[in-house]
Amino acid sequence: MSLVKFAVKNSPLVNMIMIIVFLVGIFVLVDIPKEDMPAVDFGSFVVFVSYPGVSPEEIEELIVKKIEDEISDVDNVDYITSTAQEGRAVLFIQFEPNADIAKAETDLNAEIDKVQDLPEDADDPFILALNMREINPMCDIALGGDFSGNAMREIAEDLHDEILNLSYISKVDITGSREREIWIEGDSSLLDENGLTLNDISTAIQMRNMNVPGGTVDFGKAEFIVRSVGQFDNTDDIKSLVIRMDSSGRAVRLSDIAAVKDTLEERSTMAKLDGKMSVRLQPYKKADGNIIEVMKDVRAKAAEFQKSVNGLDVTVRNDSSIEVKNSLKTMGTSSLIGVVLVFVILFIFIGWRNALFAAWGIPFSFFLTFILMRYFDVTMNNLSLFALVLVLGMIVDDAIIVLENVHRYMEMGLSPKEAAVKGTQEIMWPIVGAVATTAAAFLPMLMMQGMMGKFMRVFPIVVSMALFASLFESIVILPSHIADLAKPLRQNKRESKLQNFLVRRYRKAVKKILRHRILTMLTIGFAMILALSAVVMRLVKVEF
Repeated sequence: MSLVKFAVKNSPLVNMIMIIVFLVGIFVLVDIPKEDMPAVDFGSFVVFVSYPGVSPEEIEELIVKKIEDEISDVDNVDYITSTAQEGRAVLFIQFEPNADIAKAETDLNAEIDKVQDLPEDADDPFILALNMREINPMCDIALGGDFSGNAMREIAEDLHDEILNLSYISKVDITGSREREIWIEGDSSLLDENGLTLNDISTAIQMRNMNVPGGTVDFGKAEFIVRSVGQFDNTDDIKSLVIRMDSSGRAVRLSDIAAVKDTLEERSTMAKLDGKMSVRLQPYKKADGNIIEVMKDVRAKAAEFQKSVNGLDVTVRNDSSIEVKNSLKTMGTSSLIGVVLVFVILFIFIGWRNALFAAWGIPFSFFLTFILMRYFDVTMNNLSLFALVLVLGMIVDDAIIVLENVHRYMEMGLSPKEAAVKGTQEIMWPIVGAVATTAAAFLPMLMMQGMMGKFMRVFPIVVSMALFASLFESIVILPSHIADLAKPLRQNKRESKLQNFLVRRYRKAVKKILRHRILTMLTIGFAMILALSAVVMRLVKVEF
């Protein structure tokens, strides 16, 4: 038994499949992760090492070369670029397109951990895996107001913590704030007078500013944890630090030889709101989050936080969810227009029932595509939505071809069930071939290499899913509906005047073309030459 006969004979099963697809499709449409761009892994890593106050030459010698020597033997590395700046080393590692990124990250971490002879004052290497979610924040949150640097930093950190507690937030970056710093400025004359150096001050602070565990002490049935607490709580503790005892037994304190200032670090980045200094927060979304819902929570939290702090201005800018909502709106509007146009045009030529059958296939194909996207972990993003809008005009073609052929057999006197089986079986394989060739036209995009290939691969995947969803609808769902719901055509039915007029015009045009075949081919060739000339002469602008 063929697939078409099975579908026609088991219409209750087909109807159940259709209902399940609609219900699950609606649920998936709400639940599927939505984001600005696909989560592309760039296959590259950046290693940062900070070493304040050191020249680029020393950075290269003490940090860059040592790390390069260790990571040079990691498998599948394409190239490494290094930058030595004052106080910082940056290494960019690009892996080959076919590399296993998870394994590459593990190997890279293992090799960098082997570097044990970095300067003591240098920070530990920080490794950042570059992917779309790591470099593409959902929005910018700008904080402004008449606050001191310390107050603004504390406000930004409070909002940072509150946003980080929201669902589906992976991290929040802060830009434009300055960390608190305690500056100790030694007086050279006083240092010489007491026989001290800056190294003596540094050593004394390091030895004092620490909490040291002392183990445990048993006292009867009780056990006490011993701990030596020595970390500074305020600047007064720092000022009263004893650096040395002089020959007369007098304590030389830090305040006697140096000035202690509670201040902020030097500004390395700058953020502004309406021309005034501000602090910027950039939240990032987790993989399974819906950017539209997450941004609603972020905006609500930002508005709530603004009300809780008098004089604070909170502005949300560069909201990526707006583009996603616009793309969804475009897809919905295009789908609705497509359904209406298909219904109106088919209603004119083959009746309202057949028009309804064809129009019904558009939402079914989309919902089935959403289910397939969710199953294959394809998110709803601008590229996938663009693919759905592009394929909108293609997914209805199969249903129209089947309907027209079935309608032809019904005009010949066959019952709806017989016409559905015979008409669909007759053109089933040509439709399969047409869908396969259309999908094959997009499949070469899957073989694109490099960064562009990683971005564009979602395009042919979504197009192929939608095309095969429409194929399933046209050879399984549609014949069953025609067999159950279509009515036999009246043999004495009055012919449509519009249809007869169009058929006559079309017949005359075909006859003229066939009588003047050489002129027709020359005209087509001339048009092709004009089109190619426009491209060669750059009348058509091309850019990437």
